[in-house]
Amino acid sequence: MKNLRISIVTLIALCLAFAAPVPLVAQHLEIGPFAGYETGGKVYTNLGYLRVSGGLNFGGTVSFGLDEDAQFEFSYNHMNGTLSLDNGEHIINSTPVNVDYYMFGLVGAQRLGDRFLPFYGGSLGWVHYGTPDEKYGNESLFAINISGGMKFLISEKIGIKIQARLLMPLYASGYYFADTGGTGYGVTSTCVMVQGDFTGGLYFIID
Repeated sequence: MKNLRISIVTLIALCLAFAAPVPLVAQHLEIGPFAGYETGGKVYTNLGYLRVSGGLNFGGTVSFGLDEDAQFEFSYNHMNGTLSLDNGEHIINSTPVNVDYYMFGLVGAQRLGDRFLPFYGGSLGWVHYGTPDEKYGNESLFAINISGGMKFLISEKIGIKIQARLLMPLYASGYYFADTGGTGYGVTSTCVMVQGDFTGGLYFIID
């Protein structure tokens, strides 16, 4: 529960920090909290598959630009999950993990009629894995994502946003989640962990 409170405070602080200077340079600003489900992912190591479980997630976006057709976007996404090792026979060394994505990217959209606005986008940033177990270290990795979805206006300034994303942290060759003794899980070649993300929420337009 403590980690959940910290994540909510982080989300609010980041949204305010990014939104504050935006009206000075942008004609169109959108702020949108969201919640949904994030699927699990895995990456192969020298000891077996390192897995991150799926779970409920939440976050928010700040999008700004000259209009709604093309915008810069910052997004934050948090999930409480489980990190474990699958050696092919058993799931071992399981521990809770907090997964936090911080992404910066571009979003394009094309209005259909008066209320519908399909959109697509891509982002670069990083993901942070935080674990309370001393058997694992914390990790921050470069990540990319691809997104798409639909916005539906319910009034001039408020809408509903539904989206799907591919979240892809990059694992370079090396050792990950090492304990205090330096023992970790080895990745022999660069690879990508793929997670899915399906969310929805309201968004608010500030012109």
